[in-house]
Amino acid sequence: MLLTVLFCLMAIEEPVPYYVVLKNKKVMTVKEAPSCQGRLCKVTLLNGQVTSLPAKLIDTVETDRYNTEKAEKREQERLAKEAEAAANEKAKAKREARRKNKHIAITVDEALPKYERNPNTQAKQAVEEGDVPMAEPTVNTFQSADPVYVSREIITTYSDHCDVELQIMVNHSKGANDIKVNLKVSYENESADNMEKSIPGRTAFQKTATVTFRLDKTDAITRTNHKVTAVIEE
Repeated sequence: MLLTVLFCLMAIEEPVPYYVVLKNKKVMTVKEAPSCQGRLCKVTLLNGQVTSLPAKLIDTVETDRYNTEKAEKREQERLAKEAEAAANEKAKAKREARRKNKHIAITVDEALPKYERNPNTQAKQAVEEGDVPMAEPTVNTFQSADPVYVSREIITTYSDHCDVELQIMVNHSKGANDIKVNLKVSYENESADNMEKSIPGRTAFQKTATVTFRLDKTDAITRTNHKVTAVIEE
């Protein structure tokens, strides 16, 4: 009896995020559509953390429109990539057909031109040195009634490290002094990093301060946790 086993390799697609538009026009990027019961809506953040928002803060009409536009854009990009891939394969086949059984003779009468640093080589060197992001940054936005909290998180992965930028919002009418930010990062390989940075001086009400943590590794991040403390003058 002959058994034939077929292995199908399928690309694993990243989960499609859901966007929640608030009535103050801010946009939250979450894992899925909120689950609303009564006056509260449960929201699952991209890092897996579950939080609750008052339903009255969510603009349902704008949320539906925003997600529809994102879905249409993703579909257009998918079709464009498929068309580009098909065109590249067709061009490759033509090149291979032209090269087949063809002898090419190259004669150089002069010395090769001197290598010069131009925009193209600069861009290539930047990629090799890890200065250019490997993909679009992951952006998470947060809402809180706390006097000081992380309002925005931007995770950017490079070839040799990862940057986590945290924007700290001051929600107290008298501002905040000597803000300290603790960041804990958990990775897919079950390791973790725990770091802290300070923002000296005073940050005024409704103003943001920014701190950036550099992670000297590119392992997949599964979760981030923030802790913010500050001196509040009563």
